[in-house]
Amino acid sequence: MVIFLVDRDHTKTLSAVTRTRLPCEIRVHSFEWALQQKTLPRATYVFTDMERMDVWQQTVLAKLFIHIQQAGPGYRALNNPAAIGDRGALLRKLHDQGLNDFNAYRVTENRWPARYPAFVRRMSMHTKPVTPLLHTQQALQDALGELLQSGEAQSDLLIIEYCAQPVAENLYRKLSSFKIGATVFFTHTVHDIKWLVKHGRKNSATPELYQKELDMILDNRFSGHLSQVFDIAGVEYGRVDFGIVDGRVQVYEINTNPFVSLPGHHPNPIRVQSKKIAWEKYVESLVRIDTTDRKAPAASRFEHPQLQRKWRGVQIKRP
Repeated sequence: MVIFLVDRDHTKTLSAVTRTRLPCEIRVHSFEWALQQKTLPRATYVFTDMERMDVWQQTVLAKLFIHIQQAGPGYRALNNPAAIGDRGALLRKLHDQGLNDFNAYRVTENRWPARYPAFVRRMSMHTKPVTPLLHTQQALQDALGELLQSGEAQSDLLIIEYCAQPVAENLYRKLSSFKIGATVFFTHTVHDIKWLVKHGRKNSATPELYQKELDMILDNRFSGHLSQVFDIAGVEYGRVDFGIVDGRVQVYEINTNPFVSLPGHHPNPIRVQSKKIAWEKYVESLVRIDTTDRKAPAASRFEHPQLQRKWRGVQIKRP
């Protein structure tokens, strides 16, 4: 059995997985559920939504992670909340180690980009940037002033140097790969006419681009490079979103609770094949991390009263 532990407001990302019959049992529970159980069933526990945790939540869940790891046969945990940093820390590490050509700066650092344009986004949310592309330091300073006056938390704002390149005239592409346990595999591409590629624009990709997507899935393009990125991030389950600029991989973020979708219909048969293969790889990787001894009774109880009381404090619902 594989149990995903998620932020209670973000369980729908895995609904496709839980409503599909798979070779291994999959459950999705909130963090609160795990802390309220008298005993935890033997399973592989996947911790997600690190960017949505405050410091107390990270502390409690990191202790729960260690407890599960030490609970004995049939117990396993992926994604140690204490070891995974935020988006800003990851982008800085990748730049400092020469893996990304662009840098990122916390607003609280009082540092300015070495190159422009740049933009500002929140570190704790998977929403679009809070500014357009800004081409000068003065424009960036003015935008930050407006954001702070509007109530944005300075500690959550991140300045990122722009680093993207169109794959064709007026067409941008985002690539994604998954890591599940020790397995890294290419999953899909998203195309849009804007530099900020999130959900994509329907009918924007060509058949040639869909063929390139299939080729990247079949030969598992970039897996060696991205394995290094995941190791630097400390992520054992998640999806990395990246682009190719001047022939080099540029990593934008790693999402530990990404939306997972079933293959489904698409007007292009090559895309249908790509989605089917990517889904099969996802399922195979889930089966691979399932280490449960189904015959053994559940025997793991986690108790840390002081931290658990803190957890039950006021919860702020985030978008």
